[in-house]
Amino acid sequence: MKRIIIDSTLCDGCMKCVDACRDHFPDGESRLLIRRDAKGRHVPLICRQCPKPSCMQGCMSGAISYCSETGHLAYNKEQCGRCYMCVMNCPYGIPFPTKEGHVARCDFCGDEKEIPRCVESCEKRAIYLEEG
Repeated sequence: MKRIIIDSTLCDGCMKCVDACRDHFPDGESRLLIRRDAKGRHVPLICRQCPKPSCMQGCMSGAISYCSETGHLAYNKEQCGRCYMCVMNCPYGIPFPTKEGHVARCDFCGDEKEIPRCVESCEKRAIYLEEG
């Protein structure tokens, strides 16, 4: 399974990854966030595809599951009960409620064969793919 890896020491806060992610989703909301740490450095934040995901364990409706085709976490908004336990359980603060009320989370740009847009757009290689 490919995973998106972050090297925040290389991030300069250009926001190209955020823009690329925003362009991928019909609601126009990026699933990737850039925050500043205590030292003022830029830190990209995206779903870590945790081996034991707290978001999935907290999901009472079963809307978050592993996709058998890709091995990545998948979200079914029709099945979502909108309790936001996934949002509250994520230690990284990644999934968040959208304006429409469903949960926004990375979908790895929907195709395992494709390089996710955030990775593709990061000229500094602060965001890259790793086989894991």
